[in-house]
Amino acid sequence: MTLLEHLQQEPIWLQIWINWLVLVNLGGIVFVWSRVEPRWVVIAFLCSATFMNYLFGIHGYQRILGSAHIIFWTPLLVYLVLRRNEIGRYGVSALYLGVVFATDLISLMIDFADVGRFFINGPQ
Repeated sequence: MTLLEHLQQEPIWLQIWINWLVLVNLGGIVFVWSRVEPRWVVIAFLCSATFMNYLFGIHGYQRILGSAHIIFWTPLLVYLVLRRNEIGRYGVSALYLGVVFATDLISLMIDFADVGRFFINGPQ
């Protein structure tokens, strides 16, 4: 089975969450010509998706896949925090980047727990 086929077998709430992650992170395409931060959001998302597919090829559908988000989204969120003064508080792009930050932060909390369980308990 492919990674996508595995994801399609997950509960509907998880499929909705995954679709939200894709929508939010690729939503930066709307702003890439006007701001630098959304460019990094899209780049980090594409890199994490590519690395996740690579990990899937090695490990299969395991909790270790969350490390792709950890590797690329942790630096992205640090970057967004450091750029908060330049981003500002108002405007559509600032709202978008706030949604990205919150969404990816929630995902990272789940990913850190999953990857930790992978290393503690081994593949399941």
